[in-house]
Order: sequence, then C-alpha cells, then structure tokens
Amino acid sequence: MTDTPTPPKKPHHTGRDKPVLRLPTTPRPQNGKEITADNLEKMIDRNEQRGTIPMPSGEMRPVIIPAPTEDDIAWAKQSFEEDQEWRNKQASAAIIDGNLWRLHFLLAVNKQKDGFIDINSFGTKDDDYTLLGHTTLVEDEDRMDFAALLLSYGADTEKCGNTRFSRSGKRKYTPLVSAIEKGRIELIELFLDNGAHFYKEDFSEAETAPTKAYLAHRFSMLEDDSAYRNLNAPAAHASKWAIIDDHAIAKISYIPGKMRLTKTFNFLSQEIDKVTEVLDTDGEVKSVSFGLTQSFDDVRHKEEIKQAHAQLKSLGGRPEALENYTRHTHLHSSAHRNDSPPKPPTQMH
Repeated sequence: MTDTPTPPKKPHHTGRDKPVLRLPTTPRPQNGKEITADNLEKMIDRNEQRGTIPMPSGEMRPVIIPAPTEDDIAWAKQSFEEDQEWRNKQASAAIIDGNLWRLHFLLAVNKQKDGFIDINSFGTKDDDYTLLGHTTLVEDEDRMDFAALLLSYGADTEKCGNTRFSRSGKRKYTPLVSAIEKGRIELIELFLDNGAHFYKEDFSEAETAPTKAYLAHRFSMLEDDSAYRNLNAPAAHASKWAIIDDHAIAKISYIPGKMRLTKTFNFLSQEIDKVTEVLDTDGEVKSVSFGLTQSFDDVRHKEEIKQAHAQLKSLGGRPEALENYTRHTHLHSSAHRNDSPPKPPTQMH
C-alpha cells in the first residue's frame, strides 16, 4: 500500500437527472410553421429545458437552457424586425453577458431561417474574435455551454481573427489560440475535442505553466509526423491507478507544470468524472476545476474503460463483467446506483 493523494470530491451525480434526449429546437415549429414575431408567444417554450446536444466529435453533451424572462420574449420579438448585423451583435452580447437563452434562440431560429444570424461572425469585435472566440473572453465566469452550443450548431473552429492579436505573430487568431493565450484549459479541451487544429507555433501563445503542461500532456501521445497537432519534444507524463471502492477507481496523472489530472471511473453509476488541480512548488493544491460527468455510453472509444476495469480487478475491486460496461446501453437502472460519495483511494498501483 502506498500513500496517495485523495482524488478531489465532486458533488455526487447518480444519473437520475441526466438528460437522455436531444435538446429540442427552441422555438419549435408547429405543423410545419416557422416562428415569427406574430406567433412567437404561442410557439416558444417558456420552461427550463434539459437535454443533450450533438457535438462534432459525436459526443452527446448535457446542457440546461434557462427559462426566458419577459424581457427575453420582448427582445425575441424585436429580433425579427432588425437586420442580421443587429442580431450578430446581440449574439455577441448574449455570450459576454451570460444570457444562454438568447444565444440559443438566435441559433435555433437560424436553423429554421438560414441567414437569421452569421454563426461565424465577429459580433461587436470587428475582425478580432468570432462568436466562438467570444467564449474565451469572460475571465471569471464559465462559458462552456455557450461554446458547446455554437459548436453543436456548426460554428467553425478555424475561422480567424486578426494575426496581430497572436503573441507569436505567426498564427491567425482562432478561438483555440485565444483560449491558449488566456489559459482557458476547459475551452482548449472542448475546441480540440471538436476539431480545432493545433500547430507547433500555438505553444508559444501559452503563458502559464498549467496551460503549457496541459498541451504537453495532450500531445505527447500524437505521432511526430503529424501535419499539425504536434509539439517539439513534448514532455511525458506519469499515471497511477488508485482504488476507491469495489466499483470505482481513479487514474491520477502528474504532468509538467505542476498539475494533477484525475479521472474517476465509477462502474456502479457507469460514469467518468474529471478533475484538474494546479499545484504549487510544494505540491499543495492551488486551484481545482471539475469537468462534466460523462456517461460510459457517451465514450466513443472504450479502451480506457477496459483499462480501468482491468486495473480495478487487479487491485481487488469487484466490478461486473466487462461486456456489461462496453455495450451501447446501460444494463443498470438508476435505482441500483450508489448514492453515497466514493471513499478515498486505499491502494496505488
């Protein structure tokens, strides 16, 4: 037995409230009718919506769209009277101000009325940041759902702003470059997972050790002859496995830049939790960020689940047979899932 850090606790998710359907387009057409300013109040969904949206990667990502306010409804009516430039700027404002309902409204109507907005426009940022790039600009608030919505509706990860904003002076200012420059690791991961191109010169945009460490960790597994998504001599990282209980195991990775990445595989709830910790020079935790809980069903490649299953069994855990976890659908109902938080790891391999 080896002394090992306890993976950070995240509010336990049982899966009972996990969205299982695609998020319905809002506003929804009725009998083939498109939404207009005249029928908007009858057609619009005034309730909070929970669902999943399809990402370019193939993942179905959970999202919650808040209920609209009366001001939102009045604004939605006005949007039909204005031109595309006005609506593009309103999309920009919705991202910066944190109004997810308004952004979703514009994207959903644009799906019905092509040209309602330009999803790859620069909004109020005049050739500096695309709407997707806007999601990197808000420092103290999470804009992951905004970025996910834009990607789900077809935003282009390679649409560029002006080169002058790139610290290297060599790279067009894509949303990924902006996220790297600003150290937004969760957005970097989201963009890369959904097709954003990474080039060697992008590494020079990273100013903080955690961002450099994440990029080195991310690209250490790619082949040297890749046309892109490749770094010069990326640093290797070490991973260890820690058993939590009979049905859960954590994969803990230490990477250069004083970071610890923890993935917890819960074979009872059939979910994966991700935690990123930034450490100081003494190894103490300076900050913690939690990723979204991911269902085993949403994992496209099951190799890591198979690896976690084998490690859990080797350390004395008692998961069910592997095929129960690698089929397309769950075999357990939520009623059989464990509602208690996992125990700290007891063994390290």
